Amino acid sequence: MKFLSIKEYFYKLNTIGFILLLLPIVVFIFLYYWTVHHPPLFASHEDMIIILSVLLTLLLVELMVFHLWWGKKIKRLKNVNELAKKMEGYFTLTLLKMSVYCSCSVLISAGFFLTANSGFTAVFVVVVMATAVQWPTPASFCRHLALGKNERDMMINNLDLYRRNKRV
Repeated sequence: MKFLSIKEYFYKLNTIGFILLLLPIVVFIFLYYWTVHHPPLFASHEDMIIILSVLLTLLLVELMVFHLWWGKKIKRLKNVNELAKKMEGYFTLTLLKMSVYCSCSVLISAGFFLTANSGFTAVFVVVVMATAVQWPTPASFCRHLALGKNERDMMINNLDLYRRNKRV
């Protein structure tokens, strides 16, 4: 993906990220109001515990596998010499990370829909907060990819190479 500036890069990344963050929230709100007017599909206590434990296990396995894969891809990106290629790789990795957290949130919403158990609400809030804490910023970009001083200055201060050379 081509970007005209660093500011545009983070603008696009944040826009898509907000959509991926709001999508499961909208799904959860819809399913919450659906369960208010309709009885849950699985009402017994044993069914709720089974569904909760299966979904939590699935959630933890999905996140663990993804974060192991994420770490391997970030190590590869650190070895790339061009900043533009690092930015493209980080863009796709970050969108994949947000998509995984979005799918986990939708999965938890489905668990809430099936059982109407408030435990799913608490887990949903934790996953949404974890998504917000891991939000991509120029500082996290520099930290993840261990950028040098010049590249870090460009990212943190939203400087482009053209403007930076003109200013110097």
